[in-house]
Amino acid sequence: MKKKRPSSGLCDRVIDNLVGSNVSQAGGSCSKESDGLGLSFPDGTEEFVAYAPTDQQTWRSRFKWVEKQSALFILNAPILYAIKWERQSRRKVASKSALRLSVGLSLSVGPALPKRYTCILKRGGKFSVIEGGYLRLGEGTTSSTLAQLPEWAEAELEKLSLAVLEACEEFEARPQVQQAILGLGEKRRDEMANLGLLYRRKQGSNDRLYGLPEAGTEGSVSIEAELRRLQNIVLDRYRLRVRVRVLSLGVLEGDVPSTIYEIGG
Repeated sequence: MKKKRPSSGLCDRVIDNLVGSNVSQAGGSCSKESDGLGLSFPDGTEEFVAYAPTDQQTWRSRFKWVEKQSALFILNAPILYAIKWERQSRRKVASKSALRLSVGLSLSVGPALPKRYTCILKRGGKFSVIEGGYLRLGEGTTSSTLAQLPEWAEAELEKLSLAVLEACEEFEARPQVQQAILGLGEKRRDEMANLGLLYRRKQGSNDRLYGLPEAGTEGSVSIEAELRRLQNIVLDRYRLRVRVRVLSLGVLEGDVPSTIYEIGG
């Protein structure tokens, strides 16, 4: 049994990539140190993720940023949570409520070009959509996980789906996505042209059936049927879609900061 842990290895590099990606999504930065990773966030908080934790605090950070996040990726399930802001003043004001939906968008064919978007919907009001999004809790907040949505939130889901549609439109309009779409269109046209050259050489008796004939067909009819079948396969192969993965859905209540509505948190 080894008494000393190796100074570096594949496991450490996996932790670097996993933690670095998640911290970046949260708006923070990650710096590599000899025995772990130093994390810094816009609100001034700092954490340390150790490769080999030795006490309760380092184990807590390790579980939070490595084991827990790994489980989320493996389960591939969205997170349902609730956050409540306590009243900041004694003045009586109406409690605010909102839904905060985080989705991951990507292309179904070719380069995925994944991007995360945040959709904020005021209760009974309008929605806003931003690319990325970081939720700054601040003081006086309590958070918890939810097993189900409150009734008012369920009633707003249809309107929230329109926010997701807007996010998809913004994703499609990105230059990288448009370039990928054009590239896939060119490949589709090339394959269709090559099929045309293969089956329509206009050489009479040299026309050939390359697969099994369709039932009840023969001669040129069989060749035409096979060509149509292969063309449909090519069209299906390059039928591009925007994949939507729900990452989290939050119920925000209480004295919610106005910045949450303006920039998505």
